[in-house]
Amino acid sequence: MQNTISSARERRRFPRLPIEFDVRFRVVDATTSTREESTGRTLDLARGGLRFRTETTVCEGDVLALHMTIPGTDRVVATLMEVVRAARDGDDGTEVGACFLWSGWHDGDMQRAIADFVDGILADREAPTGAE
Repeated sequence: MQNTISSARERRRFPRLPIEFDVRFRVVDATTSTREESTGRTLDLARGGLRFRTETTVCEGDVLALHMTIPGTDRVVATLMEVVRAARDGDDGTEVGACFLWSGWHDGDMQRAIADFVDGILADREAPTGAE
């Protein structure tokens, strides 16, 4: 199992931003329309996807219709995501890693807004602070 985790880290193209905010999602099921809306809380966000915790059972390969508000703004991002990792954690729920498939119903700049938000926060955290 350790090799799988190591391989996943090597494949990651974008740095993660540790950040928590609420998300709403539905698991899209081609055979039965969509399930009820569920909620979760992010653990981190990157230009290519996000990781979150939910009490809902989610499986690798599921497609999610996910809505989130970019922290510090009123911009709601609507996106389709593919679950690339789902680890059930006892009775506490599921930790989900998902990559963006598509973002921005009626707004082609949504993926750029996510990237700018992540890059801006990461740049601020890496910038030198005052004279030492």
